[in-house]
Amino acid sequence: MRTRLLWSLAVIGLVGGCSESTDAGLDQVQDPLAKTRLASRYTCQVDVDWVSAMDVNAAEQIAVFSSNFTEGHGLLCDNKHGVSIDLGNLGGPWTYPNAINAPGQVVGASETADDQTHAFLWDHGVIIDLGSLPGDDHSEAHAISDAGQVVGESSRSYPEGLPHAFLWKKGRMVDLGTLPGKTWSVATGVNSRGQVVGTSGNISANPQLPRVNTRGFLWQYGQMTPLLTLGGAESYASDINAAGQIAGGAQTASGEWHAVIWQKGTVTDLGSGGARLINNAGVVVGRDGSETVYWRNGVKVVLAHDDDDEDGVSFTARGISSSGVVVGERLQRTSYIPIVWTIR
Repeated sequence: MRTRLLWSLAVIGLVGGCSESTDAGLDQVQDPLAKTRLASRYTCQVDVDWVSAMDVNAAEQIAVFSSNFTEGHGLLCDNKHGVSIDLGNLGGPWTYPNAINAPGQVVGASETADDQTHAFLWDHGVIIDLGSLPGDDHSEAHAISDAGQVVGESSRSYPEGLPHAFLWKKGRMVDLGTLPGKTWSVATGVNSRGQVVGTSGNISANPQLPRVNTRGFLWQYGQMTPLLTLGGAESYASDINAAGQIAGGAQTASGEWHAVIWQKGTVTDLGSGGARLINNAGVVVGRDGSETVYWRNGVKVVLAHDDDDEDGVSFTARGISSSGVVVGERLQRTSYIPIVWTIR
């Protein structure tokens, strides 16, 4: 189904200057819709209060989530053809896309007709139910490689079961298990080599901090191994690029969280904050306190500041392309506005 919809992605602007720590500037985030609507190259539009840009590929196709708070749709914003494509559903009212690869395949989670949530793969007009691991009734796909390998998590319905990371390829879902001594795992990144990254940990009795003892992992050649920390107890891994560079966060000996890159058994400290995304050029995107930031060649640049005033404006970056296009959303009160940053 192809539809023309009713919103434009807000383009924050070009962000450059990586020879030293720099700031994108608040003037680039003031009223972005009004200032950039006509200049925006992103023509997909939808008339609802909740629209998030979830991921973007090298062709600048954008996976989008839109909702009126009673149902949710996954969309593929195909800017080249000037249309949005509804990804469909697995029988229920909610479809939530998480990632898109270079060929334009999209993965995420979709509600079924019997109120379960299953991982899906959308492949050029067809939505495929990936099911779940044996004995489970819930799954969600978090990432897809350019080769079509899908990773995510599978579990029994809360609170009976704990999630296990899975790898799906060629119609088969494999349980990746957990790190030794851990009770749960979630896979959040995969590259075309079949290297999978994610986080494994335990459950605590404290409802305010339910997941503890977390450790980032790399799964390859059938084995899950823990990633180094910065001297502290915990870490997490969120994304991996084609070269095998892994982005995430790790604790220092004093318990502080820092953004890090792991590569070939070493860990590089990027300083305070946490990393969420990494592209094939090695650009890392994440958070540092109230700021959305990126690191390139070890230098941190601010993309956007959250605002603590009564309007409560906050930003989230969710995806990055190999060319440096970053997508996400701006939340103001209860309205989610899709955002595009371009790093040059």
